[in-house]
Amino acid sequence: MKSITIVLLCFLTLGCGSRDTLPAPSTKDINPLPDAMVTLSNAGLWNENELSGAEFLENSDRSMIVANLTSVPCRMVFSYVKTSNHPYWMPSQIACEGDEKD
Repeated sequence: MKSITIVLLCFLTLGCGSRDTLPAPSTKDINPLPDAMVTLSNAGLWNENELSGAEFLENSDRSMIVANLTSVPCRMVFSYVKTSNHPYWMPSQIACEGDEKD
């Protein structure tokens, strides 16, 4: 009788199931954010004959893109602008190679 009490006491304190296990981490790919060239292409601003590469500016929270122009040694900045009608990418040219500083 004493041994049955000990066995029952062990089952009550330790439980009769196996240890809980954590589920394996998901191996599903997280959808990465599109790069700058894809962003400009989706906005209808990417023309392979005019732009050769683009990248988001650091610390711009993906709201500014710098793109290289192919026809001239210049770079173009695209700023993401939110308006009451709809948001859009606004282009503006920045300094070109060979520009003289005043």
